[in-house]
Amino acid sequence: MSQVEYMRRYRAKHRSLGLCVSCPRQAEPGKARCSKCRSRDNQTVIRLKLQRQQRGLCTWGGCGRRAINSYHCEEHAERVTQYTTDRQQLHQQLGLCIRCKSPALPDSLLCEVHREKSRIANRIRTNYQGGLKGGRPRKRVDLDKMRELAQCEGSSVRSIAAGLGISEETLRRNFGVELASFRQASKT
Repeated sequence: MSQVEYMRRYRAKHRSLGLCVSCPRQAEPGKARCSKCRSRDNQTVIRLKLQRQQRGLCTWGGCGRRAINSYHCEEHAERVTQYTTDRQQLHQQLGLCIRCKSPALPDSLLCEVHREKSRIANRIRTNYQGGLKGGRPRKRVDLDKMRELAQCEGSSVRSIAAGLGISEETLRRNFGVELASFRQASKT
């Protein structure tokens, strides 16, 4: 029996017994490896991908070609794009979020979580073109904290702005709609 055949049988036997295929420990439920081996393998993959990326090589497996977009060569970039497009179309047909497998909102391609993240990212991109104002980085505003502050009894725009570390003017100008909706929600 060849070494390849022996290892194939060894792994099949371990899988059937619920053992890790790399060591004699119990495998994680639904997985072929234990958590220690999975963690070690993940660390190795991450390290190799970073090394390849730093050298300007494709991070796909053992491909040694030059990367065209800091991650993949032309062939693998096309494969990733095609996979992503196919997955998004499938999710759309099934009524799932195109970024995860959660149910999509009725009027959207995204679930509630990803729609909110996308909306915030778009607002930040729109309001903060370039990300710098007068040479200083702009502050990011935590909308959850804003919601919490706005829903406090007797909170004023001044106290909310102070709690977020921004000026009242910035709060009104950039987040007036959100602030109004958070305050309205606290009244109901």
